[in-house]
Amino acid sequence: MLAPYFTGKSFTARAMYFELLQLRLITHVQGRLQRGELTERGLARRTGISQPHLHNVLKGVRGLSPQMGDLLLRHLHITLIDLLNTDELARRSLEDGGSWPADTRFPGANRIR
Repeated sequence: MLAPYFTGKSFTARAMYFELLQLRLITHVQGRLQRGELTERGLARRTGISQPHLHNVLKGVRGLSPQMGDLLLRHLHITLIDLLNTDELARRSLEDGGSWPADTRFPGANRIR
């Protein structure tokens, strides 16, 4: 399994932090690059992110901005929910007493309840 080059605080099992989701997104991209599904250059081109900047983010030299994260999520056709593991999804379902809104898979389609 690929691990990001970041060293940081450990996260508790019950807590969910933005930094954890950023690290998971980077790990996801690294995995797809390693499997040959993407190239760093191609991903940079399609997202409009400079290749050196993307390389430095993936290497851990630079941070992943929320805007850059959104570009990557959109291009890869995934959402933050896709970065959660099954235990987190199950816990969310139990705590919430329900399910995720159907429109969370499409960025910008969420509505305030």
